[in-house]
Amino acid sequence: LAAASTNEVRSGCGRPKRAAPGEVQQLALAVSRGGVLQAAGRLDKRGVGHSGVKDRGCVDSIYFRNPVGLLIELASYKFEPPFGFSHADVLHEAHLIRVERSEYAIADIHVADAIERLIAHRQGSLSDDRGPKDPYGGTSD
Repeated sequence: LAAASTNEVRSGCGRPKRAAPGEVQQLALAVSRGGVLQAAGRLDKRGVGHSGVKDRGCVDSIYFRNPVGLLIELASYKFEPPFGFSHADVLHEAHLIRVERSEYAIADIHVADAIERLIAHRQGSLSDDRGPKDPYGGTSD
């Protein structure tokens, strides 16, 4: 195999590059929540401009450009899928719930309801009624 070489003296432009059809426009990487929070400080220390942490509903993201102008996104999911399910499974179910409710975008409640629905479909129950119960036996003040 031939060794790859790079131009180490090339200076970066740091400005947006308008991508032609078929070219990469953005690179998104899934990182931990700590990674997203840590990135802002590290980019600041290096003088790299960035978006700050952006709340994207189910994901927190930070955006910056690499030295040749490619947009980089570091993203962290705000939820963990239940064992045996993927983030995509939860988001798909949350999308279906959002559509059923005619709501604009996936919100935290859709994700929570999606996780509950996925578990209910997979996990059997000895109870016919999985609804909420009054733990105090129906007493009131």
